[in-house]
Amino acid sequence: MRLVKSLSTLDAFPKIDDAFLVRSKSGALTSLVVSSLLCLLAISETARFLAIHHDYKFIVDPTLRQSIDVTVDVTVAMKCEYVTMDVYDVSGTALHVGNTVERIPTLFSTAGVYLHGQRPDGPVAFGAHATSTSAGTPVPADQATACRMRGAFAITKVAGNVHITALGHAYAGQLHVPHEAINFTHRVDQFAFGATEIGATGSASSTSGNNHHHAAASSSAGLQLANPLAGGYEVSLTNFEMYQYFLSIVPSTYTSGSLHLSTNQYAVTDHKKLLTPNSQAEQGIPGIFFRYAFEPIAVSITATGQESLPKFMVRMAGIVGGVYVCMGAVHGVVRWGMDVAQRGLGRVVRI
Repeated sequence: MRLVKSLSTLDAFPKIDDAFLVRSKSGALTSLVVSSLLCLLAISETARFLAIHHDYKFIVDPTLRQSIDVTVDVTVAMKCEYVTMDVYDVSGTALHVGNTVERIPTLFSTAGVYLHGQRPDGPVAFGAHATSTSAGTPVPADQATACRMRGAFAITKVAGNVHITALGHAYAGQLHVPHEAINFTHRVDQFAFGATEIGATGSASSTSGNNHHHAAASSSAGLQLANPLAGGYEVSLTNFEMYQYFLSIVPSTYTSGSLHLSTNQYAVTDHKKLLTPNSQAEQGIPGIFFRYAFEPIAVSITATGQESLPKFMVRMAGIVGGVYVCMGAVHGVVRWGMDVAQRGLGRVVRI
């Protein structure tokens, strides 16, 4: 019992008797400031502890892939029987993607999208419009004012372009679209190379004149890869306009634990050119051209886990102790200065 009583009275941090304490308004204010500051720092450190961090490393692209999956969702303000989507690359390979890209008669709408380069949340949306439901619902072909082209296809890993043109104006054919029916006003809800999203479970998925420059990035919540063209639209003021999007594709690898995913991100610069009817083909062809090229530099993204709990506790203890020591010193200096001002330097004695 005597040992228990001795332990109960043991205090490694001796206290000052209340009779020797001088309570002041400045001391109370300092205590409030310290408490508020400690709460803010504790919340900040806890959020940092719980967050998943990503490390980025740039390397020479080591992949030997010969094909890349492209996912598109583009709506053009023309009837479906007037437009076609094709691919042509520098190797001479030509591909008509009519069999893999669905053409849906619909009504053109700009709901949920913004003019290219004028998105209020910045030039890049992290997949916010990747699965937009406002792109247009199917309507009977005779009532349609637009054609929604949605689907996926494979391209070889060389420079090329995906283009949407009016029949008879880029390739010879039986149908020649009248000039007055050409309108390349368009919206892009998806244009991605490879997987477009990494889910929380670690699975990858893909959803089916004026110059601007946009850059791709990635978000930390599940690392949803950016789609710079998604959520944008352009309005044609004439029947003969040529839209060109120059895409610089950067191969990217994402590693998180046992998950290893190879995909692509890109930056894009867009250019619009006004053409004159019956002009030479060398001057340009009315349409929408996505000209892409693969960069030799790849980005390696590695998700790093949370720091250990002991390390977090040490950081918190250091923050609490540091704040108390610093604020105590500041408070002492302020009190000394106030005493000097009120009583004079010769009369101030601190023991």
